[in-house]
Amino acid sequence: MRYVLGLQIMVQLQCEALFKEFKVTPLICGLMSPIWLRFVFGTGVFNDDWADKVIHDSEMQHEEEEPEDHKTRAKYREEPHNLYGQRAGIKPVLPSDLIKGTLEGKIPYISAFVEIERCLGRPSSACPISSGVMLMPQRVLMVLKLETFAASIAQFIGLELPPVNFFGIVHRYLQRLSLPSEKILPHVCRIYEWAMPLDLWLSLSEKHFKPPIHVCVMSVLIVAIRMLYNINHSGEWEKSLSNKGNTKDNGEKGTAFSPCDRPNSGEEGSETN
Repeated sequence: MRYVLGLQIMVQLQCEALFKEFKVTPLICGLMSPIWLRFVFGTGVFNDDWADKVIHDSEMQHEEEEPEDHKTRAKYREEPHNLYGQRAGIKPVLPSDLIKGTLEGKIPYISAFVEIERCLGRPSSACPISSGVMLMPQRVLMVLKLETFAASIAQFIGLELPPVNFFGIVHRYLQRLSLPSEKILPHVCRIYEWAMPLDLWLSLSEKHFKPPIHVCVMSVLIVAIRMLYNINHSGEWEKSLSNKGNTKDNGEKGTAFSPCDRPNSGEEGSETN
């Protein structure tokens, strides 16, 4: 019970931090409760035979050793902080924002056990494990791992997640890049509606390498920018990937990205453009 309550307090503190620091809708605090309860129920931690099963499993790991006094505590692979996968927010928040906020201390995760122990009180003799030992994370998850755990929890409790907040994230990127949203955003939306990339949903698919969601969003944005501003095989990065014999004439004239009637297509025109 102390372990479950400690995790619950940690999730509550994180939801409050998302609202205060990241301007996420306060609805996240209300959504947390049913999701958390469904997750706890699914783990079976409150089943009548759960404690007996844990003790039995621990004893099976030491069959060849002499029996000694064992201190047991619950351990779960699924961690409540992965509920950040919920996308109901006013401001688009990326997993990278969550990790950055965690490392900067804006999101209570690494040191949340201090507040948890203040709320729950010091350990009793029935469970003499400190909150620091029980609830202090050993590491901060990376972006892709955070998304994978969020997808696993959603699948575990039977929660159907919506796709990523594509339009909000694209608008945020355009603002950070100081690019005109009114010109670029309609074209980005058309590409998105035409392609509907599967990588914009949290998934546990292991059939192919899945990049983080924000990488997929940015790739769609880059395609739209290249089309609108006629950027095609003329940058330093593209040149570095081309063979030396093909750098002068890569045969791209007349493609959808490079109109064949473009004036000043020679070297002087390229430098001017």
